[in-house]
Amino acid sequence: MAWLTGADGAVLSGADGALLTDAGGPPVQPTAQAQQSEARYAAAGATAGVLDVALAWDPAREGCDLVWNGADFALDTTPVTAMLMALGCDARARPTDVLPEPAAVAAPQPGQPAPLVGIRRGWCGDALDPAGARTGSRNWLYARSKQLESTRQGIEASSAEALAQVQTLLGTTIQLTVRWIGTGIVGIRAAAGPAAVTVPLRMAV
Repeated sequence: MAWLTGADGAVLSGADGALLTDAGGPPVQPTAQAQQSEARYAAAGATAGVLDVALAWDPAREGCDLVWNGADFALDTTPVTAMLMALGCDARARPTDVLPEPAAVAAPQPGQPAPLVGIRRGWCGDALDPAGARTGSRNWLYARSKQLESTRQGIEASSAEALAQVQTLLGTTIQLTVRWIGTGIVGIRAAAGPAAVTVPLRMAV
């Protein structure tokens, strides 16, 4: 059984629409905030082909974070969040992929976790996908690469691979641009109409 969680963490409804507790106990009365969140999500979902809890790129942290609008988590009805997830998550490496060498993996920034070394990464939920789709991109494999045109082309190919799933899922066309924007830094720009994101990929050089 699955249930929907509101912005305040309250369990809103089960698969049959009944209000539940996380322990499977008797129905509980939803809070006013939970009711408002449920109505808001339902209204947005009914009018939009895309509905995600919004993510935004934080240049200072070089990562994504949820968007808070002051009263609730913001909703994204554009392809932006899906494109950020596709480019920012690490897809599982193929059996033939060469993993980054430990010495070539960039050192973590202060307050950031140590890099994952010697594993093929990926999301465990991919094992349940009947089509065999893999969440994210394999751009992380280029942490060991030099600033060469072949590296840029490889990142472009793996980014296109990741975004292709977004295009299929959302029925949209995504324009991809990959170029060097600094020493050891590749800029990846994905645009679906007016919705666009630019994600930098830093590597050891």
